Amino acid sequence: MNYPQEAPVYLTITMKPDMQYQMYYFVDELRRQLDQYIQFFNLEYSKSFSVTEFDKKFLSNLYMKDVISFFVFNFVYLVESRKYRSSIQHTNEFDKLRNLDFIFNLCLIIDETLKQAELKNQGQVNSKHFISDGIKWLCGFRQWNLSTNDLEDFWGVNQS
Repeated sequence: MNYPQEAPVYLTITMKPDMQYQMYYFVDELRRQLDQYIQFFNLEYSKSFSVTEFDKKFLSNLYMKDVISFFVFNFVYLVESRKYRSSIQHTNEFDKLRNLDFIFNLCLIIDETLKQAELKNQGQVNSKHFISDGIKWLCGFRQWNLSTNDLEDFWGVNQS
């Protein structure tokens, strides 16, 4: 039966486009919005990324199902709030706090994704993790092949 991968809630929370189930219209709308953001990113940074690659590299990662569902939850908020943004005045304090919460949630998603990529690259489980570790790893180890000491000197941090 391929449970839970073919359950409607699983297909929705991982944004899998399956025309066989009732929430397809909703997932299709989310994927179109995601594709628009990706196309904007591609134009802005001269990249060639796609929704299919996003599926393979992020949405299909079984080890990160909680992070993926949290991302989709926040992405649904973004899509739905953009629909009504022009008709509602967004100047109250609650709306400002909700926007800050949304940004913080995206930072947590990015941090956890970078953490998992770093751990996968190292082939180990690291019990000690700081929110800056993923960014240091992404900047240093992937682009410039810096050592841990080089990174600590660069960031001015000693995490021993």
